[in-house]
Amino acid sequence: SALEKLQGLRSLGLSFSQTSLSDIFLVSGTIGKMNNLETLQFHAMNCGSISDAAFKRVFEHFSKLKNMKSIDLNFLGCSRIDTGFEKLIESLGKMKFLEILKLNFANCEEIREAGIDYLLEILPGLKYLRSIALEFSYCQHVSMQKLDELKANIDQRHIELHMNNSR
Repeated sequence: SALEKLQGLRSLGLSFSQTSLSDIFLVSGTIGKMNNLETLQFHAMNCGSISDAAFKRVFEHFSKLKNMKSIDLNFLGCSRIDTGFEKLIESLGKMKFLEILKLNFANCEEIREAGIDYLLEILPGLKYLRSIALEFSYCQHVSMQKLDELKANIDQRHIELHMNNSR
């Protein structure tokens, strides 16, 4: 594919809306082969037809991005993501040079607190992290108490935080 010819790329921005599963699989598999990638903006919004299991497979490819410094993921309205979020967090934990993390999971109604707990677990290993932007608005299975716990943990590490968690 055309993306495979761009293996040496350091920065990549992709945006999908109401896309098909095959498109996301193709792109995420190719991204996983981009060993030099340091900055990724991956927006796949309103993908309610894509299953949680499929998202897990997509996020597995992200674990290969060891040199990532900045990642901006927007899955606004991808309502079926649940344990796939935990797979994403696991992949983020392998990005040891990560400095900037932006996650938008607003209106992802199936995300659970287990994913937030896992995020709390991996944060200490992200030694270079200096800025986090999180969006969990309308994630009905994540309590304000859990988000406050996450905020306190991030504040304690003196990391810049931008969080929106409207109900």
